[in-house]
Formats: sequence, C-alpha cells, structure tokens
Amino acid sequence: MVKFSSLFVYLFIILFSVSLEGQSPADPKDSPASVGHSGRDRQGTEDPDFIKNEPKIKGTSFFDFGWLFGRDSRPESRSKRPDNREPYDPPESRSKRPDRFNGRRTIDHSSNADFVRNVPSESITKSHAEEQLATAAWDLGILLGTSHSITDMQANKNLGFVDFVDYQTSNFNFGFGAFVRHQPNSWFAINGGMNYAKLKGSNTSLEGLTDNFQYEGFSFENDIYEFFVKTEFHVPFLMYNPSNAYIFTGISVFFTELDMMDPDGRLYTSDYDFEQVQPAIPIGLGYYYTFRNGFSLGYEFGWRYTLFPYLDGIKIDKRNYDSYFINSLTFSYSVN
Repeated sequence: MVKFSSLFVYLFIILFSVSLEGQSPADPKDSPASVGHSGRDRQGTEDPDFIKNEPKIKGTSFFDFGWLFGRDSRPESRSKRPDNREPYDPPESRSKRPDRFNGRRTIDHSSNADFVRNVPSESITKSHAEEQLATAAWDLGILLGTSHSITDMQANKNLGFVDFVDYQTSNFNFGFGAFVRHQPNSWFAINGGMNYAKLKGSNTSLEGLTDNFQYEGFSFENDIYEFFVKTEFHVPFLMYNPSNAYIFTGISVFFTELDMMDPDGRLYTSDYDFEQVQPAIPIGLGYYYTFRNGFSLGYEFGWRYTLFPYLDGIKIDKRNYDSYFINSLTFSYSVN
C-alpha cells in the first residue's frame, strides 16, 4: 500500500511539472530578455519598442499539451504582430510628376540624382543642319556676277550649244544685286530683291537673218534694273545637310534704258516704240553652303524669259523674243 501511494505521488508530480506552463512577466521591460545584444535594439538604439530579442507573450513548457485542449499554443510570429508592422510607402515616381515630365524624352546620363532619366539635357552646340535649316530663317545677301543677252542684233538666238557657250564666254558684262530670303521650312523659300544687269552687243553682219541690212554695224547698250520675287524649291535629300541645292521660278519687272549706236558710234533712235517697263519670268537653279558662323556662299544661274523683242532696239526675228540671263555668286548671312 505504501509503495502504491508513493507511485501515485511520483506520477502526479511528473504530470504536474510536464503540463505546467511557464509564466512571462506582464511588462516586457521587466524581463532581462527584453534587451537584445548589449542592451540595444536591432537599429542600434536604446529604444525598447523595437528590440531584437522580444519576449514571448505566451510561455510554454518543454512539452506542450495545448493541442489536447483545442488551442494552438505556438508563439505568434513577430512579423504578424500589429505593433511590429510598418506599412511600406513607395516613393512617388518622378517620371509621373507633371513638373518633371511633359512628353517623350530621351535618357539623361547626368550623375545628379535630382534629374529624371527621361528628361533630355540641352545640346551644348546645335548641329550644322539645325543652324542653317532653322524654321522661319531670314537671310540677307548680295549677288555679284555676269550678265548676258540674247538678241537679234547679236545673232545668237539660233546658235548650237557649243557655239552659244563660246559666244557668251567672250561677250559678257558685269552685274550685281541684293536679296532677302525667307525660308519657312527645309524645302521651300521665298526670295525677293533687285538686280542690275549691263547688256551690250553689236552686229557686223545680219546676212541670213533678213534681207534688210540697214542695221549692219550697229551696236547697243542696255541698262536693266530688275525687281523680282522668286520661289525656291530645295532638293529634299539635302534638307539635313549644310548644303542647299534648289530650282526657282517667279516673276520680275525690269526697267530698260537703251542706247543704240550707228556704225560711226553716234546715238541712234530706235525705229520702234515700246514701253520701258516690262515683265519677265525668272527660271533657274542655285546652290549655297552655309557655314557655322551663319554666312553662306553659293552660285546661281537664272534665265529671264521676256515678252519683249526690243532689248537691242530692233525686231528682226519674229519667232522669238529677246531674253537675258545672269550668273551670280551669292553671299548671304542668316539674321536669326
């Protein structure tokens, strides 16, 4: 009986010690486990609210029989505790801020963190094409060159190409002018200005042109003052190049001041009556190159088709009107 009583006592002590739950202090600050390494929290401060070795709210023994009573006696994860949750608020995207983004941008490789990658930086220098193909560009320029006439007295209307070139290279006069060019886009420009052209020619024989030889040995000089407006059409494949090639046409009005001389060099009054102010149609082509300092150098060839047969003071060939053309070097400067 004594042995049985002793066995019952021993069993009771064992069961009591096994099922006994450890008690935790009510205040975590009173527990020596509330302070982590060297009495500091995980952020290296003395603040006990955020500690590395936080106390368990619920104590446990070595053997846990809580499952027998329908409860989970495992300690609650600190990451799920409301007092340990810190909501993550991501920083605002600077690319969506109205004051930092206003359209498609290129990458900015600046090391300054205040810059947004999608905001372009200003180019240090403009490209050569941007400088000379600026929208709404204005150029002021002058023309220096030679002037040539095609008249009855010179008998050069029906010459072949080789003979015509040979004649014009040995019979030319000088001219000059000024112009203003406005270029609203890369392929089109409007050019307005004036030209002075000196026309001169003589005749030694009109045989083959007419049976009337009364003007044989005559000569003429004509001062042409021309005012023009031309439209220029630039070659598309050069629009991103400092070079510009173009064709032009337009309308002009010229004033003619004619002097005729007989074979003895005396002034002769023309036998025909005509108006001194006449219209013409300029047709030609040109080229110019723009340097980085805004200056341009080019060349222009322009033929003037007229409805006027009296540039030389006479009318013999009834099939064609008189005409003239101008070869010019162009010098201009962009005022933008």
